[in-house]
Amino acid sequence: MKSKLFFSWMLILITTLFSACQRKQTTWQVSSPNGKVEVIVTWNKADGSVSYVTDLHREDGKTTRALDKSTLGLVREDHDFSKGLKFTSIAREEIYESYSTISGKRINDVNQCNEITLSFEHDSGEIMNIIFRAYDEGMAFRYHFAAQDTAQHMVIDELSSFNLNTTGGKAWMQTYDTIRHWSLGYEIPYDREIPIGTSAPVSYG
Repeated sequence: MKSKLFFSWMLILITTLFSACQRKQTTWQVSSPNGKVEVIVTWNKADGSVSYVTDLHREDGKTTRALDKSTLGLVREDHDFSKGLKFTSIAREEIYESYSTISGKRINDVNQCNEITLSFEHDSGEIMNIIFRAYDEGMAFRYHFAAQDTAQHMVIDELSSFNLNTTGGKAWMQTYDTIRHWSLGYEIPYDREIPIGTSAPVSYG
C-alpha cells in the first residue's frame, strides 16, 4: 500500500514539474516528416505577442532561413488577439490522411505532416489556438478560437505575415498579365531563379 501511495505521489510530482516547465517555455518547434522544414514559434512574454520563423535544412547539411521573424495574430471587433496572450498548453500530432479527388493529376493522395497546437489565453480570458503544420514541401498555420460561442465576430485586421529572407533566395514566378483582345492573362511564361526582391518587369505588377 505504501509503495503504491509513494508511486502515485511521484507521478503527481513529475506531472506537476512537467506542466510547470511547459508554462515557462517561450519557444516551440515543429519539423516536417523528412526533417527538412522546421518552424520555430516564439512567444514574447513582455507584450504577449507571438511570431515565427521557418528554416530549411539542406542536403549539404547547411540551414537556410526561408522566413525571417514574421508576426502572428488578428484583431476582432471585440478584442486584439495580436498581443496580451499568455501561453497555456501545447499538443502535438502526426497527421497521415489518405483521400481521393474527383479530378486532377492524381486520384489518390496523402496528407502527411507534423502538427502542433499552441493554446494562448487572452487578457479577456478567451482561448485562441494557433495550429502549425510542417510538411515536406512547406508549412501552414491557422487560428482557432476554442470558445463555444454562437455569436458572430468580425475580423477587422490580421497581423499574419510571411517575411521572406531576401539573402540568396530565388523564386519561380509568372509575371502578372492583363487580358487583351487576342491574348489571355495566363499566357506569359514562367521565369526561373528570380532573386527575391526583384521588381516586376511591367508597371502594373
